[in-house]
Amino acid sequence: MKNEMYAISDNIFVVSDFEIVEKKYFGINTDKLINKFLELFSSDPDNMSNSKYISKFNNFLNEIKSKYICLNKLSVNDEGEITWVIKKVY
Repeated sequence: MKNEMYAISDNIFVVSDFEIVEKKYFGINTDKLINKFLELFSSDPDNMSNSKYISKFNNFLNEIKSKYICLNKLSVNDEGEITWVIKKVY
């Protein structure tokens, strides 16, 4: 079963990359952006540091002018699904 996004404060959320794509969250809402997001980490080594994942995700969010930033990469499950901490910036 996939995780559902949940809030840990008024503007900070925990969400999986699966749900980001499924629900078209954070401005990732067109087929082109969804495909770009899905390919974002596909060529990276499994042992890439969390800070590099976060930086790469934030660069993508900045590029699409999202109102969100990534604060943390929490976990990766056996299927490769990443769980993120995302913050809405005003």
